[in-house]
Amino acid sequence: MPAPIAAQFHFGCMFTLRAAEGLSPAWRDLARTVQGWISAKHGNARDLAHPRFYLGGAWRPSGSERVVVTTEQAVGSGSEEVPQFWAVRYEHPCDEVYFRQWRTDIGITALEDGSFRFALSTIHWLLPGYIGEEPAAPVPTAPRIVSTLVDSSIWSAFSGSERLRTTPEALVAGAAPALADRIQSRTRLSPIVLATREFDTGRLKLDTARLSRLLAGTATVVEAASSAIDKELEWFLPDPFRCWNGMVRIYQPGVRFDRVLDAKRHCRFFTRADIDARTPEAVEEMIVRGIVRRSRSLAADGILVTIDDVIAKQRESRLAELRRLADDKTLTEQLAIQGELLEAVDQENKTLSEQIRELQAQMDEAEERQAELQDEVASLTYDKDQLRLVAGEAEGRLRQMQTQRETLAFLRNPPQSLLEIIEIIGRVWPDRVLFTDRAKVSAKRAGVNKGRPDLDEAWRCLWAMATDLHEILFSNVDAKGDIAQRFRERSGCDMTMTEGKQTKNDKDLMKLRKLTYLGAEVDITPHVKYGSKAPKCLRVHFYADHEKRLVVVGHCGDHLDTYGSQWVS
Repeated sequence: MPAPIAAQFHFGCMFTLRAAEGLSPAWRDLARTVQGWISAKHGNARDLAHPRFYLGGAWRPSGSERVVVTTEQAVGSGSEEVPQFWAVRYEHPCDEVYFRQWRTDIGITALEDGSFRFALSTIHWLLPGYIGEEPAAPVPTAPRIVSTLVDSSIWSAFSGSERLRTTPEALVAGAAPALADRIQSRTRLSPIVLATREFDTGRLKLDTARLSRLLAGTATVVEAASSAIDKELEWFLPDPFRCWNGMVRIYQPGVRFDRVLDAKRHCRFFTRADIDARTPEAVEEMIVRGIVRRSRSLAADGILVTIDDVIAKQRESRLAELRRLADDKTLTEQLAIQGELLEAVDQENKTLSEQIRELQAQMDEAEERQAELQDEVASLTYDKDQLRLVAGEAEGRLRQMQTQRETLAFLRNPPQSLLEIIEIIGRVWPDRVLFTDRAKVSAKRAGVNKGRPDLDEAWRCLWAMATDLHEILFSNVDAKGDIAQRFRERSGCDMTMTEGKQTKNDKDLMKLRKLTYLGAEVDITPHVKYGSKAPKCLRVHFYADHEKRLVVVGHCGDHLDTYGSQWVS
C-alpha cells in the first residue's frame, strides 16, 4: 500500500549495534528479533517463520486486516546468510484511530568491523476517502523494537561515541569534565539532554525516566544527581552553554564552545520558569518532537533506511554483473546507456534529496527562531507579571503608609470613645482584627465611653488582642496550652473561653453569643474582659478564623446577659 503525500513522519532513529562484551551474536539474531517484534504485535509467529522472511518476500498475516510485511536483501559484500543490506517494511492499522495506517521501515547494514547499523523510520496517514474531524497527531514514541535492542543483553547500542540507554544517566560529582568533553565530541551523533535540579527543592522539573523511554535510540538523557553538580558544571561549561537550577538543556551534535552562536543554534534550553509556565508535560512533548522528528543521523548520505534503498542496491549489483558478463558490443552499449540513465536518475534523486535537506534545514532554523521568539515572549510576559506584582506590592505599601499617616493624625489627640479605639485598632491591624457592624453598635453604646481611666483599660485590652492574642491563636510556635492563661501571662488582661454552667444551659442566652459570619453561624463565647459592672466594664467576644488568620470581634461593649444578671432589677 503506497503512502500518500499527506503521510506524517512520526519517529526516526539510527544507531550501531555491537556485540556485548564476551558475546558474539550473529546477523540472524538481529533479524530474528525484528521478526519476533512483528509477530508479537499480531499474535501469529508462524506467518513470518518461513526462511524467505530473511531472503525477501511479502506476507499478509492471517486474520489481520491491512497488515503487510515485506522484506528485501541485497548481498553486496556479504552473503545470503549475512547480507550486507536487509530491510523490512511493516504496515498495520492504528489501534486507536481505525482510519489511520502506520508504516515502519527498518534497514540493517552489515559493517566491516562486524557490527550492524540499525535505522528505523515510522510514518502514519489517514486512509483515502476519510472525511471527518482530523484526529490529533500522536505524541512521538519509540517502537518497542528500539527499546528491545537498546536494552538487549547481547547487543550494545551506540550513536557514534555515545552509548544509548532507555534509562537516565546519573551525573555525579566529578563527572562534569567528561560530560563537557562528550558535548564537544566530533564523533557524537545524537543529542544529549541534561536535566538539573532545583536549588531549593532538589527536584527535577521533568520525568527523566519517561523522557528516556520516549527518546530511546535517539538521545542520551543525563540527570544531575544533586543541585551541587551545578557548581561543578560552571567550571567546565562556558557561560552561554550552562545549565542549572531546574533548567533542561538539549545539546545537539556538533556543538563548539568557541562559537557563541552555537549556544542558541544547537543548545535549546528550558528554564525553571519556562517549564512552570508551559507545564512539564508540554515541554517534554516539545523536546521529544524536536529530537525524534528531526533526527540528523537519518539525513546523512549512505544511510540505508527502507526497502527502496535495498532495491536500489540490488539494481546496482545487477548492472555491475551484466557489464562484467556482456561480450557483445551492442549489448555493452545498451547497458552503458541504461547505466547512464540510471546514474542520471540517481543524480536527480540526490539533487532532490539535497533540496529536501536544505528545506528541512530552513524549517529547522525557522522553528528555532520561532522557539527563540516564544522564549522572548515568555520572558517579556514574565517580566510584565513581575512588574505587575511589584506594582501591586508598592500600591499596597502606599495604602498602608496612607493608613498609617491617617492613623497617626487620628492619634494626635487620645481617642474619646470606644468606637474611636476600635477604629484605630482596625486601621493599624486590618490583617489581624475584624470588627463587625454588630461590634461597632455595641461599642457605641458601651458604658466605658463615659471617660477615663476606663477607656485607657479598653485600649490596653484591644491592643493586646491584636498582638498577643493573635500570636497565641495563629502562631505554630505558640499553639499549645491554655489560651486564656497564656494571654493573661503575656498581656496582663483577663480572658475566658467559656461561660458559667447555667448560662450555657440557657438557649436564649447562648443565642446572644452566636454571630453570622460569611453566611455561617459561629460561636463568639470566648471573650476578653475588664471589670464587672458598667461603666467600669468591657466584654470583647470574638471568633478565631484560622483560615484567614483573623480575630473576628462580634461584640465589644457592656456585659452580655448571663443567667445571674437577668434576675437583677
